[in-house]
Amino acid sequence: MSLLLLLIIFLIIVFTIFIFKKSLAVAMIVGIIATIILYRFNFNKIIDTSLLALSNPSSLQVVAITYIVTVLQRLLEGQDVFKKAQNHIFNIFSSNRKATMIAPILMGPLPAISAIYMAAAMVEDSVKDKLNNVDKTYITAYYRHCFEGILPVYGSVIIAITLAKISATSFVITMLPLSILFCIVGYFYVIKKLPLEKTNKVDKLNDIVHLIKNLYPIIIIIFLALFLHINIILSSIISILLYCIIERITIKNLLAKIKDGFEFKILITTFLLLIFKDFINATNINEVLPQLINNSFIPPIIFFIILTIILTFLLGNSASHALLIPLAIIQLKENPIAIAILINGISFFTMQIAPSHLCLYLASEYFDIKLIQLLKKSAIPALFLIVCAILYYFLLIRII
Repeated sequence: MSLLLLLIIFLIIVFTIFIFKKSLAVAMIVGIIATIILYRFNFNKIIDTSLLALSNPSSLQVVAITYIVTVLQRLLEGQDVFKKAQNHIFNIFSSNRKATMIAPILMGPLPAISAIYMAAAMVEDSVKDKLNNVDKTYITAYYRHCFEGILPVYGSVIIAITLAKISATSFVITMLPLSILFCIVGYFYVIKKLPLEKTNKVDKLNDIVHLIKNLYPIIIIIFLALFLHINIILSSIISILLYCIIERITIKNLLAKIKDGFEFKILITTFLLLIFKDFINATNINEVLPQLINNSFIPPIIFFIILTIILTFLLGNSASHALLIPLAIIQLKENPIAIAILINGISFFTMQIAPSHLCLYLASEYFDIKLIQLLKKSAIPALFLIVCAILYYFLLIRII
């Protein structure tokens, strides 16, 4: 019954966005109301869950870092940093197609959702009017997450490796074919539509040095957060302050960017999405999953594929990993690496069409398109890659 209710909530959100063409914020409100009604939350549970959601430290941190990195983006845009960086990337890789792919990939390791804005600014400068805004949004959102399904610096990958009790090396090597396929599919789906331009510039070392000089505020955040394990909010604030000192940004200019960085629509949508996730968690779905699996008439492998897609769509890939990988290892009784790759691959590709994926919304906002336009654009390659992940799983269980 719980799986059926989750499926109904899933469909309600899909219909709200695709059929009724409502915004993500409206879809999340509808999703919260549907969860309350279908799971029969009493008044006390509604109040308790709401208070917990509104005061959830992780949710507040996501909203805060979205705002802070937006301020940094405004500062960098004011100095034409992204335009300069994109020119250097073009010279380094000698092709505008490669440069357009690499720009958002470089933003991938930045542990902040709103880094998508920086990727978008670089894609915009590279593509200009050669592609439409939907294609530009797709490129930005797609290649920004190129490494998210494979590198053990991302939360979902760390969870997969830890719960499956496998080495990071084994995971990366086994996941690599799907990640390469991910890049190839994006290239033939959109990047190849970009008219090819090349440069014969040979002084690539000079361009690499200048690229680092342009992107050093981002490099500082990555270094502090990923290697020194400093809180991402503090890392971003340190980077902003250092940038202002080094580039002699006036207090007046900084205050103006702080004001510009506050975009109410984006922040409230982000918060509503996080509140919705807390309401889904309040259904105690993690406690009933084992019972659902044991009592289901659906073959276990099909059950896990369906549930991975639904949970990722509603809660994101980290949640689907945490809930499903331990159960899948017990139920499927196959090699843990194959199971981790299956769930990681499906959830990673599903994230490219999941409204719970904030980057998709932020990228759509940047290029001024409807979220539904991006989801429609992303649907075909995402479904193709999900099928490939399933087929790859069946190959893995035969060869490892």
